[in-house]
Amino acid sequence: MKVKQLVLLVSILMIIGVSAFIYYYMIAKSPFSNLPLFPWEQSENDLRFLYSFGDKDGENSLRSPLSIAINDQGKCFVVDNIAGQINVYDPNGKYLYHIGKQGAKPGELTLPVGIAVDAGLIYVTEPTLGRIQVFKSNGEYSHTLLENANETPVGIRMTEEGTILYTDVRNSRIVEVDLQGNEIVTFGKAGDGEGEFQYPNDLEIDKNNRIYVSDSNNGRIQVFNRSGQYLFQFDGSSDNTQKMSLPRGLAFDRYNRLLVIDTLSNHVRVFDQANQPLFTHGQRGTEERSLQFPNGIRIDNNKIYIVDRENRRVQVFN
Repeated sequence: MKVKQLVLLVSILMIIGVSAFIYYYMIAKSPFSNLPLFPWEQSENDLRFLYSFGDKDGENSLRSPLSIAINDQGKCFVVDNIAGQINVYDPNGKYLYHIGKQGAKPGELTLPVGIAVDAGLIYVTEPTLGRIQVFKSNGEYSHTLLENANETPVGIRMTEEGTILYTDVRNSRIVEVDLQGNEIVTFGKAGDGEGEFQYPNDLEIDKNNRIYVSDSNNGRIQVFNRSGQYLFQFDGSSDNTQKMSLPRGLAFDRYNRLLVIDTLSNHVRVFDQANQPLFTHGQRGTEERSLQFPNGIRIDNNKIYIVDRENRRVQVFN
């Protein structure tokens, strides 16, 4: 064998040996083996923490946040249940002002829960009064859409058709009304069968115009068409995951994957387009990324806003 060929063969063997050493001892067997091989890789099975807000604003700090809505300008409207007001933040989480104050008069709020924004207006549910009030984005009271002692509105969403969907917990049903409060359709009743509810907490609409309802006390998500006809349900259980304990806030991302707040488990459950479990994020705690009885969720501009109730903050992920 010629010298040049021998040198080439030895060089190749050395490269193979070094590569094998790097793989087995620097990657496969090292504590860093679970990290991305390249720095620009990011696991799809996780949420990346960005920042939090609402818990460091002094007298304006959140006391018991429950839900959040985001307008076209990226302003965040956070329902503070105990404080009886809506705290407003800029897109970076800086406190701006609040809407409402404790009370039962028009323009005042009694234990508000759900919130939706559309066309410069803010819709807020007050279950204990059977009321939905409407405010302008600057905080000025506009009008009362609904006031019925026989109803308990909790979750609320705007539709593409310009109507309003809300959950009526007292009557275990979903109601659709127009902007004047006139009832269009209603469906559901108390129970644990198909199309029945035990505390329907929140709802959301997917790109196929189907209505997803978090049937909280039945530990499942039920899905209906826009006429209220039952389609199917799922509870998050699989070979590797347990059934949801108390599903509440719902949100779809840009890939039409469903994110579900599972309050008692202090988790966010993520489901694919076939409603199969993808992964779970969260554990109980006070540090960043941890959650304590989360409730609401919204997604805007690739940011995931999670209302971390007992930690009195909103955490933002992507």
